[in-house]
Amino acid sequence: MAILNKGHDFSDGEQVTSTKLDAAIDSAVFTSQAVDNVSTQLSGGAIIVKDGGVGTAKIADSNVTTAKIADDAVTPAKLSAGAPTWDANGKVGINTSLPDYTLDVNGTIYSNGTSNLPAIVVAGNSTNEGDICCPDGDHLTFGHHTLDGGSNSFTERMRINSNGHITGAFVSAYPVGSIYMNASNSTNPSTLLGFGTWVSFGAGRVLVGIDGSQSEFNSIGETGGSKTHTLTTSQIPSHTHSVNPPNTTTSSNGSHSHTYVRKGTTTGGSTEGGDANSVGEFSDNTSTVGNHTHTVNIPSFTSGSSGSGGSHNNLQPYIVVYMWKRTA
Repeated sequence: MAILNKGHDFSDGEQVTSTKLDAAIDSAVFTSQAVDNVSTQLSGGAIIVKDGGVGTAKIADSNVTTAKIADDAVTPAKLSAGAPTWDANGKVGINTSLPDYTLDVNGTIYSNGTSNLPAIVVAGNSTNEGDICCPDGDHLTFGHHTLDGGSNSFTERMRINSNGHITGAFVSAYPVGSIYMNASNSTNPSTLLGFGTWVSFGAGRVLVGIDGSQSEFNSIGETGGSKTHTLTTSQIPSHTHSVNPPNTTTSSNGSHSHTYVRKGTTTGGSTEGGDANSVGEFSDNTSTVGNHTHTVNIPSFTSGSSGSGGSHNNLQPYIVVYMWKRTA
């Protein structure tokens, strides 16, 4: 016979229970006739399934039923070392006998996605779409995988490359033409962010927002303004200068008299400036009333000059930072 020893002997009329059947099978010792050495083999008198001996057809849905793998039928003790374990709460452990989570793995998980398929599906919904992440060489790529009627597509959202730089989200935030500023680090953003071509931008200039209503600010990339400025005559505010030249009138100190000579004769035996009964010349003086002024016409002239004609500071309050522009 194929059975050397039975694990349990049944007497006539004895009730057959699952416990007694388990004992009959678990404690039985079989001979080589009980196995085919293809899919099954002996191990210490017990029958075990050989590696590779169980094919898809043998474990089809119609052959493997819930009753055959019920909790009380398959126990951790019946599994080989390192195989998954599970507890009464439905937690599964791999390389751990006390899982703390729904799936608790003590070791490294490896998953290899195929073309257009994710290595790991993080979340999905009823339409077989979900946010996924998959390894891509030295990168970890996050994106969106869509499976629609067998047609697979993947849209990248973010990538972590080998040096720890996060791209994708930042790439969208910094499209070509973006300005990056840093108040302390002069390193090119291509090194800091891990993407793009960046050139130093706006040296010695401040940024201003576009304004279509002002001709100075209505075009992107337009430049203008000056660090210093010298006022022109038209920019100088209207003003006057006081001029008070001295001696615009002559002095009034002009009192004087004139001496003159006239002919004279004596009359009535008296004399007038000479001897009696004689004819001669006599001297006399004019009145001293002669104070007067003269009007003086002074030609127009300019006042003396002042100032050097230099330029003035035209700077607004500012703070200096590093600025870069993305060109590619």
